[in-house]
Amino acid sequence: MLILRSEEEAEMARRGPLASQAEYDCTTLCILAVPSYMSASDLLGFVGEATMDDVSHFRMIRTARANRYMVLMKFRSGKKAREWQKEWNGKVFNSMEPETCHVVFVKSVEIQGVDPDAQGSNPPGQQASLPTTSVQRPGVSSTSPQPSTLAAAPLSTKPLAPPTPSLIELPTCPVCLERMDETTGLLTIICQHVFHCTCLQKWKGSGCPVCRYTQDDFRKTSQGFPFDDGNVECSVCHSDVNLWVCLICGNVGCGRYDGAHAFAHYSQTSHAFAMDLSTQRVWDYIGDAYVHRIIQSKTDGKLVELPAADNSALDPPDWTDAVPREKLENMSVEYTHLLTSQLESQRAYFEGILERAVDKASQASTAATSAQEAADTATATLHSLEAQHLKLTSEVIPSLERDKARAEKRAEKFETMARKMEREWREEKTMNESLMARIEHLTSEVEALKASNLDLAEQNRDLTFFISGSEKLKNQGDEVVQGTVSVPDPPSSSKKKGKGRKR
Repeated sequence: MLILRSEEEAEMARRGPLASQAEYDCTTLCILAVPSYMSASDLLGFVGEATMDDVSHFRMIRTARANRYMVLMKFRSGKKAREWQKEWNGKVFNSMEPETCHVVFVKSVEIQGVDPDAQGSNPPGQQASLPTTSVQRPGVSSTSPQPSTLAAAPLSTKPLAPPTPSLIELPTCPVCLERMDETTGLLTIICQHVFHCTCLQKWKGSGCPVCRYTQDDFRKTSQGFPFDDGNVECSVCHSDVNLWVCLICGNVGCGRYDGAHAFAHYSQTSHAFAMDLSTQRVWDYIGDAYVHRIIQSKTDGKLVELPAADNSALDPPDWTDAVPREKLENMSVEYTHLLTSQLESQRAYFEGILERAVDKASQASTAATSAQEAADTATATLHSLEAQHLKLTSEVIPSLERDKARAEKRAEKFETMARKMEREWREEKTMNESLMARIEHLTSEVEALKASNLDLAEQNRDLTFFISGSEKLKNQGDEVVQGTVSVPDPPSSSKKKGKGRKR
């Protein structure tokens, strides 16, 4: 079993109960390393009545260390959990002992299955031919007890009717025989038996009430145990040596030096008691010790030693106490009912395992169908892409290559034409420049000729006037002797403009 604690819970634990519930609503706490000398009643007395009212379920979990165990606490509200963690973290369990109460927030609880074949490699314990007690408990819920049903009638040979799928029957407390739910406050001890907190708090013994009655009944019948070593074999490997029988359901398995199937049965069902068929000694997996010689006194609750099979040991002081036959019969009936309820619980447990296996198989089949459909779709897509690739390779790409070759030829042709036209344009440009220069030269010559023509015209006019004047003077004779000739000034431009405006 793995208990995960993230950095968010650690930060919330440091911030204390003032943290907002919207930030994190953790209702599960874990007390680490509770000393084994604290029984269930001692633990309930340590936390107090107020805590039992706030907690819906306590669960005691055995750790790898034999003298320590953990306690999971499921609170009804996250605020109460944060307040309790801040108040109780660091308190000492006992003023005479140094152990302190270390409380952490729990993010999740993961249950890991254990391979039964791997259990045979565990290191040997203190007792020879006994399986080890280090175990993971698969299938144990982290917040609610296993469902169990209390039989109201003696055992019958008729098979029980299958449970109604839509209804879940609440389990009953083995002590008060009342229904158990989260509103009454539940406590799951190390052997995975569930009780009301108030019922177990009144139990004066240090052990489990259910395990005690189961152990007492098998101890009373140990002299006439029906198994015969010659006819019994391991239910898994069929070995006939070093056999251990479960005192809860009667399953027979081999010891740890063979196939460790007895311990594998305990790992799967949490049945804590097994008896060696050769010596008829009873081993407690949870207590990690033999329990076939220990009983509890009916007066003061102390543990005393049971006399040996040959009655050679001395009787304890309380062994002579007389017990009424009616009380023994009532205890026998109560034990029968309790055993029936436990068997019903085991039946429901294995039916749940079978249902989960069927659900997993159905989910796997659905996943396989979905994967096959996805694979078919991917295959069809691949075929389509391959056809497109083949078409592109065989038709489109060669056509594009031919078009590219033709385009390259046209480009070369156009490039040649462009070079030729550029060369012709340059020639035309040079010719135009030379023609423009010639035109400018001719224009300047024309202007010069016009100016020369105008000058010659004026000279011609002057000569004409001179010649005509000379002829007139010759004709007049002496009349113009001592005369003068004057030429009038040319009219000004302003006068001409004025005359023009008058017009």
